[in-house]
Amino acid sequence: MTRESTIVEKEGIEMNERTKSAAALHVYKWMGWIFAAGIVVQVFLAGLALFHDPDTWAAHASLPRFFAFLPLLMLILAIAARLPAEFRGKSLRMFIMVILMFLTAIVTPKISGILAALHPIISLEMFRIAVLTAHKASAQAKIRQAEISSAA
Repeated sequence: MTRESTIVEKEGIEMNERTKSAAALHVYKWMGWIFAAGIVVQVFLAGLALFHDPDTWAAHASLPRFFAFLPLLMLILAIAARLPAEFRGKSLRMFIMVILMFLTAIVTPKISGILAALHPIISLEMFRIAVLTAHKASAQAKIRQAEISSAA
């Protein structure tokens, strides 16, 4: 194998890694936006239950089953795709907050109303992190895509 062919092979591997990383960032970004949208719907359902129809609490209680797993998937994707540590950290924080959300909704009302009152505060922080992370992933994906386009 010649030196030139080794260089070309390495560049091909690097390009393939950049392409995979850009794709992972796009998937990560959409998971973040979907998670943030789920939080908005949850807040709306809580407001609807509080100010209009108490029967809406059932929907508020059951909806998280459909999106609460996203931070864990985001963490797995961030690790598998070797995304920057910032993405792994934020995914882990959101996953921990999801667990805290379930605890504040299920366990703490029986123990302390003050701890249960953290439920909406945690949702605000989860929303903030989800939006910031999705936005950052979008920006990173654009950078990676530009790198791929300029190298081609």
